[in-house]
Amino acid sequence: MFSGLQELFVIALIIGCLFLLPRIMQRGRQDAAGSSTPVRLRWNPSRPLRFAVVLSVIWLLASIAFFQPWKADTIRFVYVGILPIAALWGVLWVAHGHGKRRPKK
Repeated sequence: MFSGLQELFVIALIIGCLFLLPRIMQRGRQDAAGSSTPVRLRWNPSRPLRFAVVLSVIWLLASIAFFQPWKADTIRFVYVGILPIAALWGVLWVAHGHGKRRPKK
């Protein structure tokens, strides 16, 4: 009963470690003088972007829990769980790229 759910949690844990471990490893590094300077990230996501990422993850996890695609309803899960997220992020990606290519007046 819980085997599919455990596999999803393991995947989420692996993805979380991929994002968190590099940050933890950079904090431990210090320069030769011994002073630790904060490492600035090149990409600083805005609050709405962070909120959209969290909502996407919550939507995906809720649709996984509701449809249980490992048992049945795989097509419904794809249509309701994955396609809306992919379409939204695709539209945002195109809109962001279009905004950057506009000539400045």
